[in-house]
Amino acid sequence: IDIVEHQWPMTKLLTEYQTHFVSRRPADSEGLAEIHVVAAREKWGRNANPPPAKRRWYAKYLSSLLNLFNVMLLDDTDVLWISIVLLVVAFANAAIETYQTIKISSLLRSYNEMISPVCHVIRNKTLMDVHHDDLVPGDLILFRPGERVPADCVLVACSNFNIDSSALTGETEPLRKMVIEKGAPETCPHMEASNLLFSGCNVLSGEAYGLVIRTGPRSMIGRIAKLSGRASTKTSRVPLNREIRRFGHTITLLALATAIVLFTIAMALRRSFRNSLQVALGILLAWVPQGLAVTVTLILSISAGRMIHKSILVKDLHGVETLGAITMLATDKTGTLTRNAMQVTHLWTNGILAWAGIGGPDQCPKGERYLRRDEPGLQNVLHCSVLCANIQVERSGENNSEVTYRGDATETGLMRFVASRLQNWDSLRKLYPSVFSISFSSTSKYQLSIHRKSHAQGGLTLYAKGAPEVIMGFCDKIMLDGREAPLTPAHLAAYQEMQNTMSANGSRLIAFAQRPLDSMRFPDNYAFSTDKNNIPTSGLCLLGIVALEDPLKDRVKESIGIMRSAGIRVVMITGDHPRTAEAVSRKCNILTGRTRAEVAEAQGVREADLNPGQYNAWIISGKDMLTMTPRDWLHVWLCEEVIFARINPLQKVEIVARAREAGHIVGVTGDGVNDAAALKEADLGIAMNRTGSQVSKDAADMIVLDDQFASIATGILEGRLIFHNLKKAIQYSLSHIMAEIIPYVCAILFGLPFSLTFLQILVVDLGFELFLTLSFAWDPVEDQAAMMTMPPRRPFNPDLLRPGRRRRCDQPRTGPERRCSGSVAGREQRRNQATAQPLHRIHGRVTNDAYAATLLAGTAHNALVDRELLYWAYLEAGMLEFCAAYLTFLVVFSKLGFNLSDLHRAAVGEYFRSSSPVFVTNHGLEISAAAQVSALCQAQSAYYLSILIMQIWNSFCCKARIRLPYGLFMFRNTKTIISIVGSALFAIGVVYIPFMNAVFRTSYQLNPLFLFIPFGFGAFLLCYATLRRLALRRWNPEKW
Repeated sequence: IDIVEHQWPMTKLLTEYQTHFVSRRPADSEGLAEIHVVAAREKWGRNANPPPAKRRWYAKYLSSLLNLFNVMLLDDTDVLWISIVLLVVAFANAAIETYQTIKISSLLRSYNEMISPVCHVIRNKTLMDVHHDDLVPGDLILFRPGERVPADCVLVACSNFNIDSSALTGETEPLRKMVIEKGAPETCPHMEASNLLFSGCNVLSGEAYGLVIRTGPRSMIGRIAKLSGRASTKTSRVPLNREIRRFGHTITLLALATAIVLFTIAMALRRSFRNSLQVALGILLAWVPQGLAVTVTLILSISAGRMIHKSILVKDLHGVETLGAITMLATDKTGTLTRNAMQVTHLWTNGILAWAGIGGPDQCPKGERYLRRDEPGLQNVLHCSVLCANIQVERSGENNSEVTYRGDATETGLMRFVASRLQNWDSLRKLYPSVFSISFSSTSKYQLSIHRKSHAQGGLTLYAKGAPEVIMGFCDKIMLDGREAPLTPAHLAAYQEMQNTMSANGSRLIAFAQRPLDSMRFPDNYAFSTDKNNIPTSGLCLLGIVALEDPLKDRVKESIGIMRSAGIRVVMITGDHPRTAEAVSRKCNILTGRTRAEVAEAQGVREADLNPGQYNAWIISGKDMLTMTPRDWLHVWLCEEVIFARINPLQKVEIVARAREAGHIVGVTGDGVNDAAALKEADLGIAMNRTGSQVSKDAADMIVLDDQFASIATGILEGRLIFHNLKKAIQYSLSHIMAEIIPYVCAILFGLPFSLTFLQILVVDLGFELFLTLSFAWDPVEDQAAMMTMPPRRPFNPDLLRPGRRRRCDQPRTGPERRCSGSVAGREQRRNQATAQPLHRIHGRVTNDAYAATLLAGTAHNALVDRELLYWAYLEAGMLEFCAAYLTFLVVFSKLGFNLSDLHRAAVGEYFRSSSPVFVTNHGLEISAAAQVSALCQAQSAYYLSILIMQIWNSFCCKARIRLPYGLFMFRNTKTIISIVGSALFAIGVVYIPFMNAVFRTSYQLNPLFLFIPFGFGAFLLCYATLRRLALRRWNPEKW
């Protein structure tokens, strides 16, 4: 790898890449000129890594072709002709499957292209957003937490900069990066250089400027991708994958077992080898639902396309269904439930709480004090807000009147507040330049900067801001009337009262502090370093505390109510103060009851002494989690309403893992870099598009394009709908299998003619069945209110059937390696429904851990292919279809002179061929070879059309899973009507167009009156389905 730029001095690096950079004030840099950008792009091309090696279309085609059951029997002319037709059908089916596969792959690529990541680049003296693909060597990139490194870079400026390079090196520990002015030593390998950033790494904390040196295939990750020739894929954990795979394995084993058994029986009954082989191959062909795998994938892709129009981008097709299956949604607060548009509302300084919202004194709420511009202590807070900040300010328009802030929501809210109270505020940074800074992180919960600002003791001043409990721990003084005074218990009590008031309103509190540094200990040239641990974090003076509010997004409260009615537990996980979390939770309907702490206070007991049945809400802090036992965690998931506050990123992962162990299918929403690990851990990670960091988008399985929480509720409805439609499609598709299998059993056991040929089976499966099955993808919601008040389904999870696994989950947890991964089983169905009673009222007080574990990890489920579906497909509708079709088959033979005894003798004697001798019936009727073939073709045509007619009736029976199978809703899907008409015309053409008879072994001489038999059975099937639904409702009203 020819990377040597990390060894160059800064001056040589900037000269070689023709880039202007000001190290002391990076924001004043000019970056790369446009003429150099154009030249670099012409020389090096776009910043796009080589795509992974793709399978050619002909390789996909051959793969599809070799997966079919192609039969070539060459012992006479007739079979050779049929074999040629079978081969044509095989090639046609492979072409259809290949086309669908390519179409779906193209669809997924177009979805992924909708997420076009951008980075902040300085070009032509302007900080602008540039797409990753448009970067060129020489560009100056500004890196902030949550962003992904888009190209190989050399650091030219940074502050407390840490990255995650696990995507490249596999190392999970954060790496500290720094600037090396004179360049790294020549002996330093590029992989170990502390001033190099590689494409694909993620920024964890701090801020930095990097100069691009390698792009596209010349980058480190581009070269690795070229060598490997393939892209890495994420192992899917969604329940639908496992269920489809399990069903496919079951069908395959069943088909093989049935074929082997019947082949053995046929040989034992001294049937010819050719006849026995025909039975075995026919059974294999009949058992396997041709095209079902493509049908499932296509239905999912159609649903994913619909979700795009509802502002949800699905990165994994199976995630569509998983969204409808979640039982718990763990949501972040800021940017997910709220608008991420913070506004300062109050300021506590000089021991006084004043209103500082938008507007003048007339807008001040009654009973509150208005914050005057000359309020004592205000200027100190404003100066600290400006100097101790990670935000870029851009001015544009006439006289630079338009101001754009590039920073997080809290920083932006503070800057707007400062701008409304302080003139020429943006000149403070030039007046008091920074010499050292520590960026805010969700772990430390504070930010610190040191500036050249003179005072009586020296020339440096330290400013800090962050969570009040952290900043208060740094302080031993407080600013009162412009002077420092000792921080007394009285001041702490006043602060506590103010905190209770503001937190009750859902406000976020930010504390500000300063410390003038003594020049005797910290001279102007002092080298501050976090590695040396020489940053003073004690003896600070508290300046004041600002309260910011973030309004809820539209329809958040309504959406959470819908989710709770749907049996989905909504849990808030936030880094904010518990009181703030409680206030916001009550505003948005997550928290409605009395909390554990409130009940304990009212009864005058400790929280630990309460039984789970005495409260229905629990607010848990990150500190509380450190001492929680397995028994406590069981009680957490049995509690109706749970809020987690003051949680760090590792604890978020812990919560998600614990919920999955308890049996939840967990969805996690988030938008920040601190949410990325939890998004990966969840069964379904959901990121926000506009406010979300690139790291969170990469980790998520689904992205909300409009950032509206309400879109998730819409997506849940779509996910449930697609599960119902998949179930309908599979139930319909399997219903005709018995009508294809039993005739082969009759042929072996009773010596009767085959009622369907191999080719006719393929024409059933790939002719009208495939299109009718696909039409279920467009079925609308039967009853939206009923769909969203049903409990989440409980997918089958074989892990929960293993006793050892539950014992492992009951053990104390000491780290991520103790997690019982893969648990996606459901939970009791009515626990979180809005209309359901609390669990402790139904089951009594839960004081037994074993009982609670059993309750949470129940094995009941509503699988994609369950017993009810199989009963209908194989025993009810399947047997009715067989009876209708076989009765029609026998009636046609009877009208043509064959009774059962005649059919047995003719089949055993291998008649019904063009070369067969004259057959004499029991009544003495002589039937020529041509008449025998014609009779068989007519009977088989009747059997073929009977399956079509019964399946049309069955399609309407399968359309109703919530309502009874009648009403206008059954005709709303016009694609079903089109499929029925098209399938009927195709099937009629196969039978009644003469030249098709030679191809498909059918006969246009069939009297259509025979088809009244399956019509009668079909009407009976619809009536039976209605009565069956009523019986199921009576037996299990919650499910049906």
